[in-house]
Amino acid sequence: SRRVHGGGRRARRDRRERRQMQETPSSFSFSSGDRDATREELETATSAIRAALADAGCAACPVVVNGDVIDAAMAGADGVHLREQAVLRLADSTDLRALVARVRSSLARDGVRRPVVGCSAHSVYSVLVAARAGVDYVQIGTMFPTRTHPDKEDLEGPQLVKDAVAALDDEYVRAPLLVGVGGVTVDNCADVVRAGADGVAVIRSIAESADPKATVAALRTAMTGVSTRGGPASSSSRVKTPTAPPPASPPPPPTAAVSGASPGPPAGRESLLDTR
Repeated sequence: SRRVHGGGRRARRDRRERRQMQETPSSFSFSSGDRDATREELETATSAIRAALADAGCAACPVVVNGDVIDAAMAGADGVHLREQAVLRLADSTDLRALVARVRSSLARDGVRRPVVGCSAHSVYSVLVAARAGVDYVQIGTMFPTRTHPDKEDLEGPQLVKDAVAALDDEYVRAPLLVGVGGVTVDNCADVVRAGADGVAVIRSIAESADPKATVAALRTAMTGVSTRGGPASSSSRVKTPTAPPPASPPPPPTAAVSGASPGPPAGRESLLDTR
């Protein structure tokens, strides 16, 4: 009975935090994963994205670098998106949360919001490991056929979201935000949220649209009112908008981030949770 009671309190707290996140003027988006990008290029891209967000009135939007923690820190990003393999390497660690806390500490800067840590996942096991580690969000996929992964035949689909939500409940683990990714469009985004996701990550539906702003509005409208694990979706249903191929991203609405592979950590300095 204690577990059930505690679970009820936790569920209410999680729903309350999700509502607060949905009301926060933050969003995320990710650029293409240029694995040959240098740190200087990542820093330049991060600065350019910040400027664009400020011009669009979205200065509060976190900029997240997809890749290595030290790359993210040196680029001046607000967080890092870890690859699934990097998180799985921590699966046997005795203190996952402490390791992720070290990642946040390495990204922390004076006067800056709490660093965002997210990751990709393509299995229930990966979602559970990430949740135990205390990440802020998990980009979960692949939801539908996508040109980003044209050769992928065994799509996980929205069922993976359902299974992950059930596993999180069974394991009594505090759930991070779940963001469905892969082939998401105006026509199918509601299926992802209905399965239990907190939002979606979108690339081509927005990037190739003749009217990106209208497409984002249509995505939000399609998800509005859809029942989710946190209660009915609000009118601020989150759309995460990567600017090009893969990965990801963090909490609520649209999103902004940079991606790239690291040429290697500086001499004498080992990268925390190096994602390569």
